[in-house]
Amino acid sequence: MIKEIFSFELRTRFASPLTWLMLVMMMFQGIWYAVGVYDFYVHDQALINGAGIFYMCLSVGGLLLMIIIAMITGMSLYRDIEQRTASFIYAFPIDEKRFFLGKFLAAYCINLLLVVGYVAGMVIMPYLGLGPGHKFGPVPWLQLLHGYALFGLTNIFLLT
Repeated sequence: MIKEIFSFELRTRFASPLTWLMLVMMMFQGIWYAVGVYDFYVHDQALINGAGIFYMCLSVGGLLLMIIIAMITGMSLYRDIEQRTASFIYAFPIDEKRFFLGKFLAAYCINLLLVVGYVAGMVIMPYLGLGPGHKFGPVPWLQLLHGYALFGLTNIFLLT
């Protein structure tokens, strides 16, 4: 039953245009935060897409992320109350722990995918013409993966 709840939540969430709007907003926020953090270190000869700048951006996760996580997690539970399906779901042979575990895992995975949009915004930043070419270096892929695993996975787990 957990698999069915998980797949249902993913299908309904990604069918909604609101999810795609949130993904675009997270990409914009990744660009905006990286450029904003760079402005503090502009005289230190740092690169706009340097690993240190990206670590700082990933450590805060963005203000929108907290709002988006609250919306997604709350909406996945509220949908059952709003559509009056909760009484039917509780009549099935499933205990509450499995039901809420399925809901939690789906919300957590959706939140992780939205944070990938935050990282994607930082990756595409050199191609948007935000600064001269010599202010960008190669994309620090391993540092991005490390920062995502270190900051993203744990913070999103706690927020979800």
